Amino acid sequence: MKIITTAALMLVAGPALGSSYDLPRQDVTNLCKRAAIGEFKAFPPDVKSTPQESYVACVDGEQVAYDWLKDRWPPLSENWQADCRREAGNTLSGVYRVMRVCLEKKFAVRDENLRKDREREAAQPVMPKKEFRY
Repeated sequence: MKIITTAALMLVAGPALGSSYDLPRQDVTNLCKRAAIGEFKAFPPDVKSTPQESYVACVDGEQVAYDWLKDRWPPLSENWQADCRREAGNTLSGVYRVMRVCLEKKFAVRDENLRKDREREAAQPVMPKKEFRY
């Protein structure tokens, strides 16, 4: 009975807990507040702005990156997700922006590999349709 109850609980609670395929939730408000007060460098040194302007720019940038990621994240392989989570975890600034850049790089490499594969296939001579009969 205990196993059935646990399994039932997992079925009910599972979606609420999220899965490894869900886009991770980040504390953007706290991150952007810390960046705005200069706790770490989130903006190039030549960008001069008030803490309020920095905060708004940070939140806006994270929102754009999050919106770009949210539909692209779930179908990704666990390896790609783990790579980008790890890369974002190694930075103090712009978690969603870092994850977006990570995915953009991965998509670019994938697309380049597909292009090369198509070129290789196109370079192969076309053989006539002739089957061997046994």
